[in-house]
Amino acid sequence: MRFLTATLLVLVASQTQAEEAKLSGTWTKNAEGFNLKIAFVNANTLKFTLGDGTEGCVIDASYTLADDGTVKCEVTKFEKMGNFPVEKEKGYKFSFKPAIDGKKAKITAFEGKDIDDDAKRILEGEYAKKE
Repeated sequence: MRFLTATLLVLVASQTQAEEAKLSGTWTKNAEGFNLKIAFVNANTLKFTLGDGTEGCVIDASYTLADDGTVKCEVTKFEKMGNFPVEKEKGYKFSFKPAIDGKKAKITAFEGKDIDDDAKRILEGEYAKKE
């Protein structure tokens, strides 16, 4: 019985580590004139950058990974560049669901207060892993 329990614990820990390992590296995408970058800094911090070269934002956020694979984020720092029309306060919460397959990631279900369909069209979609 102890062996079975220990084996199950190892399998669960391995699965959790594998999921966390997927959330690493830097992922980029170009959409509608914007360059987007999601960098998983460590197991609970990410940096999200969105800009067109002169205007945009850089968001530092802490995150947790929900059981269903959703990345739940909370802004720890927001830096506005140029006359970017959006600003988020520390503590703002947003989430998204990544599906990572090798050097490609598909981001879906981007949610947060005031994130409309136009923003989702830019934020969601296929990202490529930056080497």
